[in-house]
Formats: sequence, C-alpha cells, structure tokens
Amino acid sequence: MQRLLIIFGMSLFLLACFEPTIDTSSDNAFKDSVKEIKRNLSSEEKKQFDRAMLKLTMRHLDLTSIVLSGTDAKSEAKLQFKQALDGKTAAQIIDEASTEN
Repeated sequence: MQRLLIIFGMSLFLLACFEPTIDTSSDNAFKDSVKEIKRNLSSEEKKQFDRAMLKLTMRHLDLTSIVLSGTDAKSEAKLQFKQALDGKTAAQIIDEASTEN
C-alpha cells in the first residue's frame, strides 16, 4: 500500500512538471506558449488567466516614464514584464496576480 502511494505521488509530481509554461525567448515563443497554456484551461480558468495577464501587464507599465522617455521606457517595461512571466504556469500567473498589489 505504501509503495502504491509513493508511485501515485511521484506520478502527480511528474505531471506537474510537464504543465505548459510561458516562454519569453522570443515574441513568437511567447505568443505560442500563451496559446498552449490557454488550450489546457477550462473556460473559467481562461477568464482568470486573461484577467491575471492584464493585471500583471498593468503592474509593469510606468506610463509616466513611457510618455517622458518614449521607446526606451516602453521596451524596458516589456522586458521586465516578460522576465517576470518566463517559465511560469497558468496557476502561478493567476496566483501572482491575486497576491501582489
């Protein structure tokens, strides 16, 4: 019985390791990874994910810097946003959006 529980636990762990994550290595990789993540979500989870992505996007925007500095600030904000999401799962993104202010 104990052996069965260990096997079951390891199986769950391995399944969690293969959950799709955000890939920010390029713009296309980012878009493709978001599509892959959303493909595995229920309709309610997709709504939560979309809201979380919007919320995190807004957190990384400094509109004053973008207006005053122009393109450099916009590029920097985009880079910071991507770095914050790289390698994260949908659940991690939703959780981060709900816990940060």
